[in-house]
Amino acid sequence: MLDTLSPLARRLLDLHKPGDPPQYCSRVDPYTDDGALARVDAAYSELVAAGLVAEAGRVRDFYPGVSRPMYVLTPAGRALNGQTS
Repeated sequence: MLDTLSPLARRLLDLHKPGDPPQYCSRVDPYTDDGALARVDAAYSELVAAGLVAEAGRVRDFYPGVSRPMYVLTPAGRALNGQTS
């Protein structure tokens, strides 16, 4: 399954920890512009489509006027990135 994900989606999955959305982590893709934010959005769409993350029902602001949903790992996502809780 991992081989069908883009490198950025795999990196997001590797770095994802509950309550710590990696889209805030410059190690993933520094969100210095809207292009970076679009890349992260696309990677999260891949992870949702693969059943590895799901929306958490909360949103966070990136900067004024721009917010995005937060995600949580699904059981399949936790298994693939080695988490057990």
